[in-house]
Amino acid sequence: MLKRVSVFLSLLAFASFSQAGSLDVPKQIEFMGKSYQLAFQNTDPNGSAIYEYTAKNESVEKWTSLVTINYANVKNITKERWVQVIKDLLVKGVPAPAPYSDVYSKRKYGFAKVVYFGNMNGQPMFESNVQKSFFNVCDGWATLQYAQRYEVKPNQSEAENKQLMASIMQQNTAFTSELEENRWTPTCKP
Repeated sequence: MLKRVSVFLSLLAFASFSQAGSLDVPKQIEFMGKSYQLAFQNTDPNGSAIYEYTAKNESVEKWTSLVTINYANVKNITKERWVQVIKDLLVKGVPAPAPYSDVYSKRKYGFAKVVYFGNMNGQPMFESNVQKSFFNVCDGWATLQYAQRYEVKPNQSEAENKQLMASIMQQNTAFTSELEENRWTPTCKP
């Protein structure tokens, strides 16, 4: 999954793990007018964690839209450093070629807007991914991400691909606007 690889690589780039802190996450999240239920969670020995939320009882393997909360016990990540590292990774095509990306900071948050072109079970697809990063929370760093997948029809023409890409770009902008205003903030376990 492109998103998991992206988060993992960005964590490695900061690689100054601590052992303190942990995130308290909800069982349900509202985003883009949908209710998402916690469907997957995993914590590694360093205390980093991923929580994935799906709508309509979709599996985390075959989702069409997905909300993810990531947490890492990584100290001293500044918004400015995060923006630069993520930009550098995307320029290198990590985790996958991204026909479109924008990484920026606004207020106290870092944001990433990315459209990936990839493959799911042998089927070409686009993935629109937006991310809001929170710094110095619960002795670490957290992100709230939203992703949507779009299948590419077999034998789709270049004109159809351009039309699909234009639609995805419009939706990516709407997702980002919603994410910028989303009121969820990380809370720490006592």
